[in-house]
Amino acid sequence: MRRSVYERELKPKFGNQKLAEITHEDLRTLTDAIVERGAPATAVHVRAVVMQVFRWAIERGQKVENQAEMVRPTTIAKFEPRDGALTPDEIALMYQYMERIGTTPSIRAAAKLLLLTMVRKSELTNAMWGEVNFTEAVWTIPKERMKRRNPHNNVYLSRQALGIFIALKTFAGGSDYVLPSR
Repeated sequence: MRRSVYERELKPKFGNQKLAEITHEDLRTLTDAIVERGAPATAVHVRAVVMQVFRWAIERGQKVENQAEMVRPTTIAKFEPRDGALTPDEIALMYQYMERIGTTPSIRAAAKLLLLTMVRKSELTNAMWGEVNFTEAVWTIPKERMKRRNPHNNVYLSRQALGIFIALKTFAGGSDYVLPSR
């Protein structure tokens, strides 16, 4: 991501300048232009990359002032919190759409499991069969693999999710992993 931000946003603007020549006004002008074209998250990311470059240079003895510190992220863009929850109708629609995805059955099953369990992709791709209790319909994710190291790591499986785990067991071919080609 940093390289693409550099290539797309920073190199055209600052590529021929020395670090000491870049001002906070230059950075502000660039971030404003990026926001203007409808990419506020990219503008904030540009500022973060510039901040890292200045810090790196300062740590290596360059006598420059970090110009990005004078451009606060909150002055670049304000983000409204979003409600990321899907409605039951949206979940049903997504589930039906997944039937038409042109991919392998195991990938389709994994996508459905993500929708039904609402776990993070990494939690599913690293899942092992020893974590799934078919009798109790519970998948216990080790807390080390959970983002917040939450001790409450049981995922109670619906009939549909349990059925998908059973189907994936046949695809696994004896692997310890639920998704062996993860």
